[in-house]
This record gives sequence, C-alpha cells and structure tokens, in this order.
Amino acid sequence: MAWLETIVWASLLALFIITFIGRSYIVDSASMENTLHDRQRVIVDKISYWFVEPSRGEIIILDTPLGAYVKRIIAVGGDTIEERNGVIFLNGEPTEEPYVTN
Repeated sequence: MAWLETIVWASLLALFIITFIGRSYIVDSASMENTLHDRQRVIVDKISYWFVEPSRGEIIILDTPLGAYVKRIIAVGGDTIEERNGVIFLNGEPTEEPYVTN
C-alpha cells in the first residue's frame, strides 16, 4: 500500500511542476533554424514571466489546442510592424535579425 501513496505523491508533484514551474517540449518544425532544430528538446521555464514582461528576441512557446508552436518575439505592446519586400520594419526601422539565415 505504501507504493500507491508514493505513486500518488509523485503524480501530484509532477502535475504541480508541469503546471507552474517548467515543462519539456520538442521542436516540431524547422522554422527556428539555426537557433533550434527540428526534433530538438527544449525545457521551458514558466516562472520568469511572473516577474518580468516578455521582450524582443526571446523564444516562447505558444501552447494551443492544435499543438505547441516555438516562436521568437519580434515586437511588444506599442510596437508597429510592417513587411516590405521581405524586410520586417519595426517602428519604421528595418530589423536586424542575426539569427535569420535567409
């Protein structure tokens, strides 16, 4: 019977960690190449945004009913974004994205 109590406590602890602390995801596309690669595992910290706002350049996970999307933040509240001839303009200035290869 002690093993059942151990399993229950371990399950509750795992649920708490996954819900509030962090979680593991697998990148399921090549859209983040050269920073992250397809099928690469990433560990996501869920605590940071309790204390600070997301900022430009950070990689985030968008968890949706259709799946998780790994994306980079290119703008925050109050920013304007425009695409002209394949160039992204942020607040009227062309963006410098050293992590983009093409």
